[in-house]
Amino acid sequence: MIELFEANPIIPIVITLIAYIISYTIYIKTKLPILTPLVTTVILVGFSLYFMRVPYNVYNESGGKFINALVGPATVVLALPIYRNLPILKANLPVILISIAIGSAIGIVGIFIMSKLLGISDNILLSLLPKSVTTAIAVDISANIGGIKSITVLSVIISGITGAIVSPFVCKIFKIKSPLAIGLGIGTSSHAVGTSKAIEIGETEGAMSGLAIGIAGALTVVLLPILYRLLVVIWN
Repeated sequence: MIELFEANPIIPIVITLIAYIISYTIYIKTKLPILTPLVTTVILVGFSLYFMRVPYNVYNESGGKFINALVGPATVVLALPIYRNLPILKANLPVILISIAIGSAIGIVGIFIMSKLLGISDNILLSLLPKSVTTAIAVDISANIGGIKSITVLSVIISGITGAIVSPFVCKIFKIKSPLAIGLGIGTSSHAVGTSKAIEIGETEGAMSGLAIGIAGALTVVLLPILYRLLVVIWN
């Protein structure tokens, strides 16, 4: 089976696509955030490789590397919500930028403080810092600051699922009714997975959440290195 994977890169690609289709169908039927395709696809592919006795490195070096290569171009798609909502963006630009910047900064500061209090190593800390932005951007940030890619991906998934589950209750408890505020809050804190929930809440919420994904990612690229160095100096 290993030789078959190595000789035919299309096989791992097909397995991944089938796993995604199954995962997406399950999610559409159940609407449960914890069953997002981002999670269930990984589980299904993992079980498939286990039963076929194929190591992950063989999968990755065969068709997996082609799938990974699509992560970068997929980031460009984040520009679409911004383009489609230019009128709203222009009308509320200061509020949107300030809100997302504050939300992104709080996420970074919160992870730093919690990690230090819990005695988490610097490698793990650096891997967790970009947890609130979409995977494509988070992985690049993590690699540039010395984080561990796999831990970053896991933290992004957990952050997204948690945001999708908790956000409706948070909005209800604190009586947040503004579609703009709800969308920006969800998109800033829980990226694409949270945005799927925002879309279910309302069209404007979904649009603003999608808008926040791209802006939060861009702001985090700039803010994270600055805040991290500042926090290290203050903490020490």
